[in-house]
Amino acid sequence: MISFTLTILSAVLIFSFTQVLLKLVIEPSQQLKISISLAGSTLLRHQAALTNATCDMEISNKLKDHAAEILSKSSIISCYWLARLLFGIPSKENIILSAQSFNLLSYGMSESAREFENSISYNAKKTNFALENSKSISNIGKYLGIKTTYQ
Repeated sequence: MISFTLTILSAVLIFSFTQVLLKLVIEPSQQLKISISLAGSTLLRHQAALTNATCDMEISNKLKDHAAEILSKSSIISCYWLARLLFGIPSKENIILSAQSFNLLSYGMSESAREFENSISYNAKKTNFALENSKSISNIGKYLGIKTTYQ
């Protein structure tokens, strides 16, 4: 009777442990990887507009959304070191750097950036948004380990 009870108890403990691992590490890691892939897809889909720094608020807002989503999904993963080891997700530092690059890229696509630089109060050197956007795209690819160009 004791061995039967121990068998049942160990099965319940193993099931509970795997459920905790699934909910706190595996599922959030997979959601993060999906978000990273979708961000890469957006960069590839809108590559011409991004590298030419065409003002487009829809793309600009998508880029901000990707930055926020990737950052928030990385923060809910418990045992991040384990998730990095198991799933090859980027480091927390690279997640933050990629979010900053997404926001910089978003700024380069906004009309308000052009308006600000054309205003009388702006007295710094004009930004080459096409060059800055290309650098940001390259950095995002490096930080997240994704393909961001067709080359």
